[in-house]
Formats: sequence, structure tokens, C-alpha cells
Amino acid sequence: MSDHQQPAFIKDDQVVNPYFAPITESARREALRLIAKACPSELPVDLKKVCDYELLPLRFIDIQEDNTGARLRQTRGEWFIEVDNDGTGEDDFSQDKTKMRRQRFSVAHELGHYKFESHCDHVLQGALLSGHNPHADNYLRTREAQANDFATELLLPFSELKPLLNSLDFKNDFFQSVDEIANRFESSMTATLKRIASILDIPVVAIHFAPDGRAHQVPSFSREFKSAGFFFPRDGVIPDNSYAATMYDGKTTAQKGRKAYQDSRLWFPGRRKDDYKTVEWTFSLGSYGILVFLELIEIAEY
Repeated sequence: MSDHQQPAFIKDDQVVNPYFAPITESARREALRLIAKACPSELPVDLKKVCDYELLPLRFIDIQEDNTGARLRQTRGEWFIEVDNDGTGEDDFSQDKTKMRRQRFSVAHELGHYKFESHCDHVLQGALLSGHNPHADNYLRTREAQANDFATELLLPFSELKPLLNSLDFKNDFFQSVDEIANRFESSMTATLKRIASILDIPVVAIHFAPDGRAHQVPSFSREFKSAGFFFPRDGVIPDNSYAATMYDGKTTAQKGRKAYQDSRLWFPGRRKDDYKTVEWTFSLGSYGILVFLELIEIAEY
């Protein structure tokens, strides 16, 4: 292949910058287009119909890799998605509600990879993720975020979710009201909470902490959260003295954390102004870590 035929980010067979990967697809547009063609007006979205439309078979097997709910594979030119059934022998989505919702998001995530042409190009991916590429880790995070965006839009379309946000219970059992929305869309608790955080009209952030106590992937926050000058790093840790720390350290056996009011500087120590209070909601995901939802309330309105 001559130099002028190679992608712009490859020069003399070296990766110059992975952000020039030829990704032209829009996660939101692709997801909505697929819903319209495969299963219009259906909630929850019928993933089997979607995969059938894409001629992408689902194969339920026992995946031995930790925390791998599904994976996109290709054998002899045929693409398919393997779905973890935890060795139960089931050839369908789990009857267990929590497992089923997690399986569905994993399948939608892998479907997102399939819909992004660059994600399925083995040569391209080999170059971008090569150990010789200093940007490989950043590209991997970007690629996974793209698949997550697709899965979120597919399972939790904005137009259907937005009207339901008035049902959120910010006074008593917030996570119960989130769980009810997750049930309605048959989406994982983590994906649902992060989607809700991204579209609320108040300063909020949703953080998934992995079992090692560090934030897993980029926290999801509302526009108002960013406008208020708050920031939580992608690999941030659970702060001491938070309710999340109590749950993480095993000092409480509760699955759901109570509503805890705290100084905002506990979660955002770099913030110089003490102009907001933080309302912390915490939820245990068991072996998958901890979910934290933070609502920021101006002290003047507190």
C-alpha cells in the first residue's frame, strides 16, 4: 500500500496519532437508526430482533474471563456475539433480573463495536493498540466509550427516558426509583444511573468505582455540574469519611447507602469555594464495585 493510500494517522508504518482513526459514525445516530429499522416503538428494545436484523447471532456460553458479559467474535468471516450464561447452560438471557440487565448492556456494547467499521478492522486495531503506540491506552478508552455511548442510546433513548425523570425520588429512596427505570428499559443499574446523570438539569455526577476503589471509566455528569466548576478525575479514588468509603471498607452490610449530606470539599478537595453541599447516594454492585451518585446543592438554597 502506498503512503497516500494509508490512513492519515499512519506514516511510514508508524502510528502518528490514534485520534485520526477513520471513525465517521455517530453513536447516537446509528443507535436510533437501528431502532427505527429493527424494532420501532418497542420498549424495552428487543435486542434479539436488533441482532437478527444485523445478521449477528447471539451464542450463550460460559465465558471464563472475569467481568466479561459478552464479546464480539469473528470466525471464518462470520461475526457473532458470545454472551456469558455463567455456566448455567441457558440459551437465552438470564431469568435473574440483575444478570439479564447486565447481559443486555454487554450485548448492546458489543453491537456498538460491530456498528463502528473501524472497530472491526483487525489491521487497524492492531496498529492503534500496538505496544509501540504511546497513545494506545487513550485510544482504547475512547473506543470503549464510543461503544458505551451506542449501547446507552440503544437501550435508554433520550426521548423515552427524559419524561420519566420527574419520577426520581430525591427525598427518600433514590436508588429504588432508578431501579424502576432500569427495569422498564431492561438496562443495567450502572448504565441507567450514568445516563440519568448526563441529562438531568441540576448539578449531579454518577461514578462507578471498580473493586479496587478507583473510578471505572469516565464519570457521567450533567452540564450544570460542569458549569458549576466541579470535576472528578477518571481514575479518582473513594474519599475517606464518605459513606462510600464505609461501604467499600465493609463497615456496613447495607446494599444501599443512606442519603448523606456532606461538605462538597470532601469529594472535591481542590475546590476553594465552600458554596455547595453534597448529597451522596451509594449503592453496592457486589463484585462489580460501588455506584455513587452526587447531587450538588448551593448553600444559598440548602
